[in-house]
Amino acid sequence: MARASGWRSGYANGGAFSVAWSPDGALFATGGGDARLFLHEGPTTLLTGVASVGDGWVEHLAWSPDGGRLAATAGKTLRFLRARRGPGR
Repeated sequence: MARASGWRSGYANGGAFSVAWSPDGALFATGGGDARLFLHEGPTTLLTGVASVGDGWVEHLAWSPDGGRLAATAGKTLRFLRARRGPGR
């Protein structure tokens, strides 16, 4: 059985409620109780972006099949965000 690495975001007040990996595994997003979404590099867990989603905790995260967009819900708000990689992200 594989063991969890014990990684913690450390950014979201109230803890992380949702997580979603990009289709290629290069990025993952976490959402917490402070209505913010955090974008991380998959292999390093380096924080690469933060976005406000709405009011309340981030309940759901979903990537587009090509990994270029991320949908997030918080309270009654749905946001679509572009996930950019590399220089100028």
